[in-house]
Amino acid sequence: MLGVSPDAWDRAKQAFGPDRVAIIIACMLERSDAVRSSGGYLRALTAKAEAEKFSMMPMLEALMKGSG
Repeated sequence: MLGVSPDAWDRAKQAFGPDRVAIIIACMLERSDAVRSSGGYLRALTAKAEAEKFSMMPMLEALMKGSG
């Protein structure tokens, strides 16, 4: 549905764990109008997680601000 390749999905599951990557995908779905390339975006987030430079909180906070 989002156009994320199986490779990007598998790598993200390894980097985040299945629960966290599900939350990230849900956030991406909520903001799908603002995300041009879901696969590329997920790969970029995965690279940050692998480098231990990713926090999910800013993503969740931005989503909460947008829904209020």
